[in-house]
Amino acid sequence: MESLFVTGGSGFVGRCLLAALDPGRFRHVHWLSRNPAQRMPAPAGTQPVAGDLNDPESYRSLLNSNVTVVHLAAATGRAGPAQQRTANVDGTRVLLGECSRAEVRRFLHVSSIAAKFPEKKHYPYGRAKEEGEALVRAAGLPYAILRPTIIAGPGSPVMAGLQRLAALPLMPVFGGGKTRIQPIHVDDLVQVMLAVLAEDRFQGETLDIGGPQAVSIEDFLLRMRRLSGSERRRVVRLPLRPLIPLLAAGEKVLGQRLPLSASQLYTFRHDGVADANPLTDKLAGGFRTIDEMIAESLSLTVESGGDPRLERECRVFGRYLLGREMNPYVQAKYAEGHAALAWDRGPGFFDPLLVAIAARHPLTVKPCDAYARFFRPQGLLRKKLVLLLAVLELTPPYYRSIDAAGPGSLPGLFVAVAWKGFTMVLALVPAVIVLLPLQVLSRITRGRRAPESENV
Repeated sequence: MESLFVTGGSGFVGRCLLAALDPGRFRHVHWLSRNPAQRMPAPAGTQPVAGDLNDPESYRSLLNSNVTVVHLAAATGRAGPAQQRTANVDGTRVLLGECSRAEVRRFLHVSSIAAKFPEKKHYPYGRAKEEGEALVRAAGLPYAILRPTIIAGPGSPVMAGLQRLAALPLMPVFGGGKTRIQPIHVDDLVQVMLAVLAEDRFQGETLDIGGPQAVSIEDFLLRMRRLSGSERRRVVRLPLRPLIPLLAAGEKVLGQRLPLSASQLYTFRHDGVADANPLTDKLAGGFRTIDEMIAESLSLTVESGGDPRLERECRVFGRYLLGREMNPYVQAKYAEGHAALAWDRGPGFFDPLLVAIAARHPLTVKPCDAYARFFRPQGLLRKKLVLLLAVLELTPPYYRSIDAAGPGSLPGLFVAVAWKGFTMVLALVPAVIVLLPLQVLSRITRGRRAPESENV
């Protein structure tokens, strides 16, 4: 009976794969994670291994000729180029070297549809995935490579990001919005992976894995907006070609501090659709539709009692106020405060838009907060920041950071006040240039809609 070794076992796909395994199918199932004890409890019949791809001593003893390796570990999302290379290229190279020495039985590599994008100049993730695939093909092992499209489902980081985008009062669409995507539910991807293992499809195939439907990125966002309960379809189109190199240049100076990265825009630049293959053709009849994927993700968010939007706000605002991460208790109290206070989002689209911009990154909170102090002191953003401060003042150990924030002396107080005033003015000037026209536009559009509302 063969054994299974899974890298990235505590990740989004890894968790679903381990939960779907038949405990009697493998002699041993080991899964690698940097800190498995803090990530998730070990599923029945599996054994966690604390380690890192680039530290082969942590897993070398688990590899032998009777082991099948499923390689899921990867740096994704907004990781920088160095991290992409360390995890997706160097980590894959080290793992393959150990697998070759141990003469493992089979190697299943889960890559990404991004590996086949025709242009990846400012897309380190796509380049790293393409290079990782080349390493697998050259390793001399019996292998299969899967290239999933956007992976949907409850807890999907990509779905959460797209949901935040779709929920904005003015929904941005980069480029023409006609780029096609073909998302697949994580459980359906897992079924494909299990079929590859069961059918022993390790003859050097590279298979694209997508769901049953391909739609434009704009249509997908509008579906997400509609299924979340918002029928308004205000779309603002932003130029794609100049934005990607501009963001890429900004990242070289500011790193990952920008609220948006060039890599994130590649979903709007190239089609992320799967070429047909016999395996997915056979299984696709049971795959979830796009609307089912969206509805399932949204309903789980409600049932679980967590609001990803509020959780993100709490994390970003907390880093802005104290420079620290917020623990689950603070996030829960922040959400409870919203439920208890039942704030009115205010007339027009400006207040929610200001909060959405601020919640992108701690760096975007500063100008938004400076603007709100002068132009929207009773607005939604200021209320949210005051609520979080109230929670932090009653929560150890955060209240100690607030108590210790004083300057400690009269000269220190003078310097602190002067510095605070200087940074506020510095942040206020660009904020006024960008936000004041939006606030005026919100008032104008609100005034135009008022007569229609009165007649309803």
